[in-house]
Amino acid sequence: MGVLSTERTSGVGAMDGEHSPIRVLKQKWNVEDAARDKQEERAQQLFLEQEANRTFAPIEDFLTRLRKVVSAADASAEIDTWEHLGDRRLRRVARILCSNPPRQLRLEFTIHGVSIFYRDKVYRFTGGIGQLIPVVTTDVERFLSPLRKQAGS
Repeated sequence: MGVLSTERTSGVGAMDGEHSPIRVLKQKWNVEDAARDKQEERAQQLFLEQEANRTFAPIEDFLTRLRKVVSAADASAEIDTWEHLGDRRLRRVARILCSNPPRQLRLEFTIHGVSIFYRDKVYRFTGGIGQLIPVVTTDVERFLSPLRKQAGS
C-alpha cells in the first residue's frame, strides 16, 4: 500500500507539471482580460464625461460667471471634477467658500443622460436649465446674505 500511495502522489505531481504551462497561459489571459476590462471601463467613463459636459455646459458657464460675482463679496467658487456614481450617473460639486467667517455652500449636481438633478428635483437639458439657474442663484444669494449684512454694518 505504501508503494501505491507513492505512485499516486508522484502521478499527481507529474500531472501538475504537465498542466503548468496551461496554468501560466490562463494566468496571462486573466491579466490581459483584466487590463482590457479596465481600459474599456475608462473609455466608457470618458464617453459619459463628454456627454455630461455637454449637458452641464450652461451650468458651468453660469458658475464661471458666478465666480466673478462672489469674489466681489470676498468669497470664491470651486468646481470639482466628475465623480462616477454608477448606473451611467455622474456627480459634479461646486463650492462657494467664504473665509470670514469660514463656511461653504455645497452645490451638488447629478447628471443622468440629459437630466440634471439638483436638490431632489430634475431639470431637463431642454428648457429645464433656464429654471435651474435661478434656483442656484437664490441658494447662493441666501448663502452670501450674511456677508452683505456684515459689509453694510
